[in-house]
Amino acid sequence: DYSVVVRNPPPKAYDPDEWRSFFQQFAEKQVTAVTVALNNDEMLHKLASRRVLLNSLELKLPRGADTDDDEQLIQAIHKIAREAEQSVVNSFLEMVGLLVSAQTLFDKIQKLTEEIRELQKREYSVCAVYVTFETEQGQRNALHAMSVRHIDVWNNDVDAVPPNIVFQGSVLFVEEPAEPDSVRWLDLGSSYMYRLGTWFFSLFVTLLSVAISGICVSAARNSYGPYVAGMLVSVFNSIIPQIVSLLMSKEPHLSEDSYETSLYVKITLFRWINTAILVKLITPITGQLLGGDEDILPSVNAILISELLVTPILNLMDISSNVYKHVMAPRARTQREMNHYFLGTVYNIGERLTSLTNILFVCFFYGALFPAAFFFGAAILAVQHYVDKFSLMRIWALRPAVGSQVARFSRRYFFNLSLVAFAVSGSYAY
Repeated sequence: DYSVVVRNPPPKAYDPDEWRSFFQQFAEKQVTAVTVALNNDEMLHKLASRRVLLNSLELKLPRGADTDDDEQLIQAIHKIAREAEQSVVNSFLEMVGLLVSAQTLFDKIQKLTEEIRELQKREYSVCAVYVTFETEQGQRNALHAMSVRHIDVWNNDVDAVPPNIVFQGSVLFVEEPAEPDSVRWLDLGSSYMYRLGTWFFSLFVTLLSVAISGICVSAARNSYGPYVAGMLVSVFNSIIPQIVSLLMSKEPHLSEDSYETSLYVKITLFRWINTAILVKLITPITGQLLGGDEDILPSVNAILISELLVTPILNLMDISSNVYKHVMAPRARTQREMNHYFLGTVYNIGERLTSLTNILFVCFFYGALFPAAFFFGAAILAVQHYVDKFSLMRIWALRPAVGSQVARFSRRYFFNLSLVAFAVSGSYAY
């Protein structure tokens, strides 16, 4: 759509009519909509958590139970509790934490409800404003007129900009927003330092995963040979991205583009070190051109064969999604629950793009010593193309529409780094 976003609005600028009047000067026809976002992230997260708990509670209640009627709800929960006490299996599962009782869910919902009521009484400041124009020309006019130097924004130097673009004594930072579906509304109020801190923490965990993977791969190669170590590398390349994605669920980002780029950087860093650099580090220099089990060429050959066979098979097996569809879905108590199990496997553009750059990096890094790597790389990329195409049509869930930020970032930095690695490793090898 034809929108712009203000990243540094005055904290008390709540009135959308004032924003409409201000941006009307740039509109070719009119300002269609104004969305004022508040930094009420904590309340929104609690509302989302309450909805999840309420859905879980509805699945435990008898059909037709009214969750809005507290008296009827309490009676139904007491009835469920008496039935659960007679079940030894349910009592054991609740004791070890594998099953949450209806009473526990109800207590958590009541607690969240009270916390939300308290949060509703707070006064929140404005953290972002989205302005939508009727035409693209209006959007372009606003972006052109509001293009100011970052230093003027940071210093709020109203004397350095035209007076007609100063809003309530503030120099605004205006930019083109992400796609509507990719805006992460729950994270808009997070501060820059908090986002930076969580980014470095997840990066630290990624590097720690690299160290653990290196120890395991080195031990496997010394004990069982390069092919078992190669399979272990492929397994780590499939598992660690899922762990990083789970960790990054707590990492705030303003848009899905930013999230995917951050995910791409971390997973690419892990896969490059795990697949290419690690083998180089744990191999003595005397084993560069030899063909023994602990030398570098058999190890690279094993890794490429594993990427050609093991990784596509793991992706096509899609174990978790098949469990949901064939085990959990037939036992669902409601249509909504069953539909949830058929949503498909969640995937990330950044994670899939790392598979491409990882193979390119391995081929370039070892191309001078192992020219056959380029033939392996061509075969692997061809297999990845068709496996991903099948997964996109048959396995993966729908994802929010994202822009080209991840692809541009990859092309600008990681592809160039791969070429640099090709040149440096080739000159070093010869």
